[in-house]
Amino acid sequence: MCNCRILHAFFLFSLLFPLRSASADTHTLKMGVMLCLSGDCAEWGTNGFKGAQLAADELNRRGGILGRRVELVVQDSKDTIPSSSVTAFRALMLDPDIQYIVGPTWTVGGMPVAPLAAKRKDIVMMSPSVGVKEFNETASNLFNDWPHDEVATRALARYAAKKGWKKAAIFGSQDPFYMTQTRIFEEEFRVLGGNVAEKVEPLPDSRELKMEALRIKKSQPDFVIFTNYQADFIAKELHRAGFSTPMLAVQMEKDRVKAADGALEGVVFAMYDKPDKDFTKKFKARFQAEPGISADTAYDAVMLFASAIEKAKTTSTEKTVPILLGTKNFRGASGTFSIDEKGAVDKKPVLWQVKGLDYERVIE
Repeated sequence: MCNCRILHAFFLFSLLFPLRSASADTHTLKMGVMLCLSGDCAEWGTNGFKGAQLAADELNRRGGILGRRVELVVQDSKDTIPSSSVTAFRALMLDPDIQYIVGPTWTVGGMPVAPLAAKRKDIVMMSPSVGVKEFNETASNLFNDWPHDEVATRALARYAAKKGWKKAAIFGSQDPFYMTQTRIFEEEFRVLGGNVAEKVEPLPDSRELKMEALRIKKSQPDFVIFTNYQADFIAKELHRAGFSTPMLAVQMEKDRVKAADGALEGVVFAMYDKPDKDFTKKFKARFQAEPGISADTAYDAVMLFASAIEKAKTTSTEKTVPILLGTKNFRGASGTFSIDEKGAVDKKPVLWQVKGLDYERVIE
């Protein structure tokens, strides 16, 4: 005999709490995106998100990955606050369908997440902009498709030595990433016969930098290098102090250049080649803007995941991690590159110089 009350109750329960259908799992492939969408690192993270979205759109137009539509699940990692990146990672991990993650954006957010992700062999994480080897070398399921910034920092030291400059001033920061870049620059420059006349390392969020600027000017260096994120504030203070010595920087973004109101004119910095022309064209058509920093590497991260899954014919990370580690001569938006046995890419840095609101390649 039918128990109508039970059937009716089950019907109401199914309406309120529908079971996850097999077809939803089968026809959608979720990828996590944890990038900095607010705070000082937002320019990087927002660009990266747009690059990832462009890649997902392209994949979906051609049928998805293994016939499954790509869906990006986004969390703001707010990488300048380590606990925020951890929160973003844990939020993504609440969804058991997420196996592949693009992010985080900066080292400050990346390093606290690395040991947590390393314990999850069922996921793969690739950062489009964390530039330290300690991230990808934490475990085999962690990757960088942004080169280690150490390489670019050493290139700046060689540039300074080649110019015949002997006396450096360093405007650094107490941020761990930038302290590392300061140490690397000092090491390389001293080996090449140079010395550091002055070094200041204010707190990462310092904006009152007049005294530090005066110390730099007083040391009478041949040049100053910015190993920090506050280049726009610092350059303005140096300009007010009448400092006109050549300037270098380990990092530069167009937001910083614009905010400096001309004070960063002529700064030489080390980055990498501009994005592929075809990618740039597609990006401009989609977002009505030039691709900003890390847009190309985030795009490549999604495409690398797609390529590995399609080659493995499965989303199983046990199968895709060896394929990713064996990547050779991948033609991406950020150029042609390979991934080494530790999950890093190797690209030659390029020197650029700020001209107006844009950059020009330095002819050495």
